[in-house]
Amino acid sequence: MDDSTLKSLRVCTKKNEVLQLVPVFSKSVKEYTLCVGSDTDGVVVSASPSEGDAFVQVQKSAANGVVGIQEGASDIIVKCDAADGSSSKTVIHVFRPSANDATLKALQFSCGMIEPDFHRLETAYVLRIAPTDSDVTVTATPTNATAKVVSHGTGPNGSVKITANETEVSFEVTSADGTLKQAYSLLLRKDKVGSRLVLNKDCKINASHTCSICCCTLYLPRSKPATSKCTHEFCLTCFELFGAALKDSNKLEMDCFLCVDACGKVLARTDAEKDAVLSTMKYECPFRCTVSAIEAPLVLGHVMECVAGKPVDECGECCEIGAGIHKDACVFQCELCAKRVPAWTKSLHESLTCLSKRKPVDAVLLAESAGWQQAFVDKKSLPATVEGCVKAVEPLLKQYLTSLAAAWKSSEDTFGANPSPPDVSCLAQMAKLYATAISINIETKKVKGGVLDESLHIELGLVMEEMESCEAMFPAVETRAVKVKANDNDEASDSFMSDEVDGLLMGLGVAKSASDASKLKAMEEEFRRLTAAGLSDQAAEVQGLHQWKVKKVNAGSNVTSTDKNNSLQQEQRGSGRLAKALSKYEDVVSLNPGNSDAQYNSGRVNLILGHFEKAQLCFEHAIAARPGFKNAIFLFAVAVLFQSKPASFLAVFSVNVIERQLLQFQTNLWLEIKETKQEHDLKLCDTIMHLASPLLRASFLALSRGYMFSGKISKASKPVLDLLYILPAAMRKLSKKSHAWRSMAATLCEARQFLVQLWTLCAPVDPMLTLLDKRNCESLLRMVLSVAEGQGGGEWFRVVENVCRVLLYRAPVDTVALTMLGKAQLDLVDNDARFLGDEKKLQDAIECFEAALGVGEGVKLVEKQEWFVRMKEEVGCWELAAKSKDVKVAAGLKAGAKKTAGVPVKAVPVAKAAPPAKSVPPPSKPVPSKPAPPVKATQKATAVDKYGTTAAPKTQGTTKPTSKKSSTVTSKNTTPKASNVSLSKTKSLSTTLQKITTLPMYETSIGLARAISRKVGFIEDQSGPKDARIPALVESITTHYNHAIKSKPGAHDAYIELGALLERKVSIRAAADIYAAFPFRDFRSGGGTDPGQDDLYLYTELGRCFMKEKRYKEVLLVDCLVAEGRAMGMPCLGKYVEALDAAGESKLLMQVYAGVSKKPVDHPDLQAFFKSRYWI
Repeated sequence: MDDSTLKSLRVCTKKNEVLQLVPVFSKSVKEYTLCVGSDTDGVVVSASPSEGDAFVQVQKSAANGVVGIQEGASDIIVKCDAADGSSSKTVIHVFRPSANDATLKALQFSCGMIEPDFHRLETAYVLRIAPTDSDVTVTATPTNATAKVVSHGTGPNGSVKITANETEVSFEVTSADGTLKQAYSLLLRKDKVGSRLVLNKDCKINASHTCSICCCTLYLPRSKPATSKCTHEFCLTCFELFGAALKDSNKLEMDCFLCVDACGKVLARTDAEKDAVLSTMKYECPFRCTVSAIEAPLVLGHVMECVAGKPVDECGECCEIGAGIHKDACVFQCELCAKRVPAWTKSLHESLTCLSKRKPVDAVLLAESAGWQQAFVDKKSLPATVEGCVKAVEPLLKQYLTSLAAAWKSSEDTFGANPSPPDVSCLAQMAKLYATAISINIETKKVKGGVLDESLHIELGLVMEEMESCEAMFPAVETRAVKVKANDNDEASDSFMSDEVDGLLMGLGVAKSASDASKLKAMEEEFRRLTAAGLSDQAAEVQGLHQWKVKKVNAGSNVTSTDKNNSLQQEQRGSGRLAKALSKYEDVVSLNPGNSDAQYNSGRVNLILGHFEKAQLCFEHAIAARPGFKNAIFLFAVAVLFQSKPASFLAVFSVNVIERQLLQFQTNLWLEIKETKQEHDLKLCDTIMHLASPLLRASFLALSRGYMFSGKISKASKPVLDLLYILPAAMRKLSKKSHAWRSMAATLCEARQFLVQLWTLCAPVDPMLTLLDKRNCESLLRMVLSVAEGQGGGEWFRVVENVCRVLLYRAPVDTVALTMLGKAQLDLVDNDARFLGDEKKLQDAIECFEAALGVGEGVKLVEKQEWFVRMKEEVGCWELAAKSKDVKVAAGLKAGAKKTAGVPVKAVPVAKAAPPAKSVPPPSKPVPSKPAPPVKATQKATAVDKYGTTAAPKTQGTTKPTSKKSSTVTSKNTTPKASNVSLSKTKSLSTTLQKITTLPMYETSIGLARAISRKVGFIEDQSGPKDARIPALVESITTHYNHAIKSKPGAHDAYIELGALLERKVSIRAAADIYAAFPFRDFRSGGGTDPGQDDLYLYTELGRCFMKEKRYKEVLLVDCLVAEGRAMGMPCLGKYVEALDAAGESKLLMQVYAGVSKKPVDHPDLQAFFKSRYWI
């Protein structure tokens, strides 16, 4: 076929001046952009075809070849027709500015990266420049060459002298005819770099000089409107990380997510006054040189020249060479095992890792290959030898590392907004090659003898781990795959049926964690009940759902495992590819316990999973086999310090190891400023010294713990603050959708939490902690809750739980912390697979809620919980270490200190729990009751006696059984008073935490009611619905729901959940009374809006109950039917209309029809309809 492409394309003015096309001409490009001056009314387009016999035509060109150009945007089309009839079109998009055009054509700069990408209609930009840049040249080119550009803040030729971290430049463009003006702003900004700087002792700062997120001295503090009530402060990095997208820096403002109800506002622009104050501060050199008072603008220059900040030459033995001279003896020869050991690890070797002191571990036969490994084997299309498979891996690894480096660069350049994922197909092919090589190696050994190649198993494990890390770091780009319509319909049908089954089971009080047999049994009983009651239509619906559930159970899909042993095993081994990688490392360890690489990798994965003792043992084996294994020694130290009671000599050794490693890491952070950008030439699983690695982040916290164990409490906060300083900047370069970002956010919260924990012992010797403490406690919970709300998942429920534990340990009678902890524990029982059906976790939640309400033994039970005892023991170890160093501990700050006279406490709720799904009932029939929240399993009672009777709230210091009369909303039980428990001498955190939320009692009461409901569900699952303990528990649940309703009468959740409970356990009439007690607003009067979703659901349930009980005279029945009719249409009320018509309730029906149509009853159209139905 002949070629219809162009060989050349050239555009000139009438004066034969060549105009530049964008992009540069290429025969494969079919669209170009061309900007001309306002005085250019025509251009000459010259084009030649690739084939000599092709014909080229420039459309709309005159006889002399000139194409007229109008003001504004227009297109020039060049068509090329080949001899065989094929053709192609090339389009040139031309823009000719008008005389009143006041826009810029381009912004050019000598260095830096501009955000967002330039467009002539975008007027606000940020130019990010390197910290070492002292001047930048900025050139603004107008779209109309005759327009006038005036710059503000630039010198001759557009040069800008940078003397601060943020410099503003603006350009004013005046159109050629002088009628229009347009201003462009450009902010030249230096991001914070390096490691945290410590203020000179003579500098005094207050809480307003520290960031509410990272707790560090503010860098480019954000300003606030004059009317803002926000008391929080944000540095630039944290503001961009959690709050803002890049827009007009002079106008952008965000709601402060740390303020109650987002009442505070924060602006994107810098607070110049506060920044000027902070720029006068003096800092110490981060590398401990003799200079101790460096002015802020001079810090960077000093660090770049500081001798102590230069990297040391590396020695494979000791890493202690400076200026070419060994500082200490490089190695020593162990007389017992004859190994050469780095001198600085001599104490560890002699006491622990010397092979002569370790028990030999016998090798075992390699187990059969796992099924997942066999699935990768492909002997047909892959090389037939081990050597061939290994050789085929090399180009794939090179290709993957190249794509990984590109992914890192795109993620950093776009700040995580548009990262290009690495080529994971290379990893998949590498896994096939290694699995095939292993299979060939095993078969060869069986036939010809020889040895098994251990490295193949390790490499396969590393590939699987790399795939897991790659997925966590760079989430896959979502694409809309083309699916068969039938498959889409099947998926939609399954989703609908699954929702219907879940709703039915929730209504029946069956927990999500219940076994499939229990769920099917409950559905069968409901079918028999409905059949006996004559409700054939509803019984048929339940029968259909039962049949679908049976089909899914038999197919083995959507089955939730409730076997606790399986859950714990999965938790211990990790999930997905990480578990597969660990299994390969363990295979090699079992085959050859002396393989240092296998031991190291096994220890590394166990450390990630939180198995510190097992990780320590693996690292000991690795170090024993290879004494100079730097990474193994470093991670060994981390594993040691994360244990609750490390040996004292190991704690001291581990502190020294991590100090050395982190000092080198922080040195590299400063060196990267003047050197070329760091190249990512390692696989993700091999990259330890990068903040994306959870192991490096853990080392900062481990060092802080090590300082506490070794009695150096004055240093304990430094590693935590160092981590808080550098972590937000690293998070800014990752996608918020990635698991790595979520993991780093969890570490950020964990570090803040650890500062609260340190304050108890360290405040007397660390003034910085005292300065940060109030703000830290006040904002920590709000920050964790805000991030958790956006992220969700069991991982974040655990973060919330850990934060609440620390806050509660600080003040054991703080009702806010008690309520928050109870809610977090209940969320874990509901949503985390590790705690599904966990009786102990549920009982802990019940005890926390009861302590907040002053029920039963209250705080005493919480202080006996396992986590509280463990934390108390750990703090006791810290205190003992501090006393050995003669450090005075703050009196009265420890948990369990003597308490003062009783002070009433209030329960303060937290973020509103997710209400049950508010699906609207299907048309033409009443629907089953709206389900209450899922009922989870537990065995222990909530503050119960030996018969399972729940203790009632204390009133005037006594405890009385709950009366059965309290089972309805008309109960005369009063809201439970606070327990007669006194506060500790320290100020309770309630005074600060109450800023989180202000509604008293509600969250605590409804949380306790929900927790006991889940207990009831477990009892029913184990012993059946007739268990003797259930009536008392149901009575207690009712009481707590009533307390929640009294505390917050307008909250829907309590009415919905209590109504569903009473319908199942008491009667429909009792449920209707609860629904009717809700304070509905009038929506039928003139100007009233239709009910919202929550109100509509209550109206629907109340109407269903009234109709089922034939309570046709109830005043609210009309409102219920009108609300449902307006939302769903009159056809959905068909059965109700038939029933009311048969009962002779014509007046009620006329009111309903009039209300739905929003017309008066006497409207002519309605009157005709009413007559046709014989209602009048």
